Amino acid sequence: MGIIPAAHGGQILLSAAVTELIKDSLPEGVSLRALGSHRLKDLSQAQTTLKMVLDGRYDVRSCFTGMQGAERVEQDDPDVVLLDINLPDQDGFDVLTDIKSIPSAPPVIMLTLPLLETLLNTL
Repeated sequence: MGIIPAAHGGQILLSAAVTELIKDSLPEGVSLRALGSHRLKDLSQAQTTLKMVLDGRYDVRSCFTGMQGAERVEQDDPDVVLLDINLPDQDGFDVLTDIKSIPSAPPVIMLTLPLLETLLNTL
């Protein structure tokens, strides 16, 4: 299975709140590693952060810009794309449009830290 996370740093990071929602439905070979409490760039308060760890059956390829991500999707034909809305070179929604114009476009999961902070503040 190929996964392309197009986000800052290329890591798949999750909040404790998101982890609670998905922890019982992780596919075989996927685990979570606690990274402790961190103050991330887009969040006003420190949050408990976990990193998704994938075993060797998953081929994760990281891209650091929207342009790289769209190009890699066309070249590599991944099973799924994790796409940050706030990319350094362009808006994630523009990248989504580019990806969806590819005939064999995979599912795209969009993420962003400011949205996460809003959700956490309303819980």
